[in-house]
Amino acid sequence: MKEQQKVSIPRFFIISALGLGILLSVFGFANGDNPVIRPDLKSYASKILQNQVSGDQLADWMIKGKRNFEVAGFRTQAECKEQAKITEELNCYDVKKLEDIGWIRKQFKNISMPIIVYGNQSEDGLETAALLASLGYSVKLLDGGFKTFENRFLQPQFSNIDPGEADEVQLKQLAAYRYFTDDDPLIKLPGQKWTIAALDTNDVGIEEEEEGQEEGEEEEEEEEEEEEEEGC
Repeated sequence: MKEQQKVSIPRFFIISALGLGILLSVFGFANGDNPVIRPDLKSYASKILQNQVSGDQLADWMIKGKRNFEVAGFRTQAECKEQAKITEELNCYDVKKLEDIGWIRKQFKNISMPIIVYGNQSEDGLETAALLASLGYSVKLLDGGFKTFENRFLQPQFSNIDPGEADEVQLKQLAAYRYFTDDDPLIKLPGQKWTIAALDTNDVGIEEEEEGQEEGEEEEEEEEEEEEEEGC
């Protein structure tokens, strides 16, 4: 019988493989679980550009109580602090957090939940959205970013709009301003039409009071007429 020949692996290859494994482990730990090779984000970006969300759509969905999505903005830490002074309804995170994929996974645990992403403008938001899409998230981009949304709905002068004289566009601006600045809790009712909900409750109360006064005056006049007829 022939003796089986033992196959020996050179010690050099064993040491090299172990060294490479240790090196990659240390490199991965130092980079916060980030992959060594970054994916090409261009293909993701092109798909996202075809599936954007307008500021009007986002405002409409949120005011009507839809919560089947998350809103995530990525701006500088200073910009997020300034944004919080205007509205706290739109989540804003430090853009540096995107460097840590481990943080992304912990922050957005439900990978099947759609995320509406925004940056300062469309360009930086698109880059962020593409990165999240490459990680398996369902992503939509807020067209124009926070700056466009702010100009559209979060200007302080919108609080001076008179609901009784406003057109449809102004009513939308007033409703959104009140919602996102926590100025009018009544328009947060789920399913309520936000253009109608923008009407000031004080204005409605005044109209009801005036109608009640008119009805009371008519009743008094009728009673006086009846008394005059009886006197005759």
